[in-house]
Amino acid sequence: MSLQRSDFKNSISEKKIPILITIAFFLITSYVAGFHHDYWIIDHDGQIYLHAGEQILAGNGENVKLYNVPIGGPVIYASLNLLFDDGFNLLKSISVLCASGAVFFSYFIFKNIFNRKIALVGQLFFAFNPWLGYFAIQAENELLPIFLIAISFYYITKKELKLRDIVITGIMLGIASTIRFQTIVVLITFITFLILQSRNIRQNFFYVGIILLIFLIILSPLIFYNYTTHESIFDNNAAFFMQHSYHYQYPEWNEQLMRIAQSDHNTIDAIHVDFDLFLKNYFYNLFYNFPDRIFNFGSDHINTSLINSVTFFGLIPIIGGFVYLCKIKANKDSLIIISSSAIASALVIFLIGDINVHFFAIIGIPLFLLGLFNIKNVQRNVLPLLILVPIFILIMSIGLLRSGEQFFIMWFSLAMLGGVFFADVLPQIFKKIQPRKIKSNSSKTIFLVIIIISLILLSNLGYGYVLLRATSSGEPFVSVEDEFAKLFQNTPIEKAGIEIKEIGDLLSKQPNIENSYVMVPHIHYAYYIDAKSIFGIFDEGIPNDTFENYVTRKNWKDTEIFDSNVHSFPMDRQNIYHPKPDYLVYALNPAAGYQHEYLKDLADPNSEKIPSNFHVLYFSNNTSFTHVVYKINYENDG
Repeated sequence: MSLQRSDFKNSISEKKIPILITIAFFLITSYVAGFHHDYWIIDHDGQIYLHAGEQILAGNGENVKLYNVPIGGPVIYASLNLLFDDGFNLLKSISVLCASGAVFFSYFIFKNIFNRKIALVGQLFFAFNPWLGYFAIQAENELLPIFLIAISFYYITKKELKLRDIVITGIMLGIASTIRFQTIVVLITFITFLILQSRNIRQNFFYVGIILLIFLIILSPLIFYNYTTHESIFDNNAAFFMQHSYHYQYPEWNEQLMRIAQSDHNTIDAIHVDFDLFLKNYFYNLFYNFPDRIFNFGSDHINTSLINSVTFFGLIPIIGGFVYLCKIKANKDSLIIISSSAIASALVIFLIGDINVHFFAIIGIPLFLLGLFNIKNVQRNVLPLLILVPIFILIMSIGLLRSGEQFFIMWFSLAMLGGVFFADVLPQIFKKIQPRKIKSNSSKTIFLVIIIISLILLSNLGYGYVLLRATSSGEPFVSVEDEFAKLFQNTPIEKAGIEIKEIGDLLSKQPNIENSYVMVPHIHYAYYIDAKSIFGIFDEGIPNDTFENYVTRKNWKDTEIFDSNVHSFPMDRQNIYHPKPDYLVYALNPAAGYQHEYLKDLADPNSEKIPSNFHVLYFSNNTSFTHVVYKINYENDG
């Protein structure tokens, strides 16, 4: 009995720090979510999913269209909201809990593979990912599947896999795939790992069969619903994502992609609209965008590097940790692989590529081949996290990933490599640089490594603060000096959602508003108005039209009407409502995208060009936006 108590105490003591890290993360994100994220404006996709789920539960699912997610998440959120009736705070709470759960499991994933020191450092890098902290406070759809994927990684990285581990992994991936289709990348990773994991081929394929069977059983209700409701297996394709993200495109291609996104066509159809253009974008994403986002080349403020605030430095721990895990040696074979693949890559780039776009192939391809030739050196249960990286990049290069949350799946691997580098590799480097003065496990070495890790984590924390401040206030990042000046001025952040809430409160007091339609320039306005909404961003239709033709969508393209319908509340995929707005919310932001010139006259309610049946209810140009709210009276068209 005393031996059991001792083991229990040792177990609790060992888990104390990772539990404290998790609790600290939970408390901080709960506080920020509760007191510093008051308006549903940035995380507006959560509104779409919540309303879509409510419409499905109400029996009108055939009129729902979601471009880039399956219906699992929306139905879960809408079902829970039947109990809470507060969608904004419900989704924020789910995000906080799931992000905290992912932080907790990250330690035990790494502990399955490495020692406690590496696991703790890896967990810290995972927890201090500024995008994780940022989305932990958002009323969004991103973190529930990440939490489920974290559980699946915990079971698949165990030293000795059992049938129960495979079954639980299949269940977690199956549920996650009904929320985000990116989970397919993890499934392919695990299948690849299971095939390679041992010489027992029969057992390997048995495990593959089990995980696929469980996955498909969990996914089957979604497939059944989609087929019986929309006569489509998934009711999604990558066309919408491609259309809105590709670096290279032209209007006719864009129009065809929009039509494919709105139909039951598949991703292959979208790829073959212009296959040469697809390849041009694919290799741009593969060799420029992905390295830029992961290693922070400085071309954009948005990146998901281990060291977000400093350009290029994130390259060092990733490559260093990778070389260390693969036990790549500086020998003749490695030299041949590096030189031949780098020369071949350079020749191909100079012949048919663009060195300014594809330069990273000269680094990336030799690294990939080195890992492939040394895969036998890699510890078995680290393989899932290593295999994930090339599979994720190769598959997700079909679209251009810009935002940090789109890389969450990869962060299990990136945090692991950071933990390996800073906990194991860096101390050994210090020892080799000054072998007589520094030992890899000396107190001076440990102190120096702790200082370096702390500075990196603090810089990531600063990046996260700027991310929150910029999106909450609507004021863009200018420079580090400017951010320090704002910090020491101690001026309160002006929250961008205040005016949207005021507009919503004003309209909600209008007579019979619950049966009225309001045309809104963004979906986040609709949450604060007790009315039905019509979506329009003032670039639809033809130039030099009339105001009434615009608001009634008379000369809009079919694709524009469809896109408006599926971003309106209620959704109108089948185009059966044909609504006319009773109210119009106009917003003009000089820094925003294109709007028809004639519609910009709406920004001046005193303009003689405003029709007499457009009555001003609200006007403001005190912020970066000009807002005007009109009541439209169709009985007084003079």
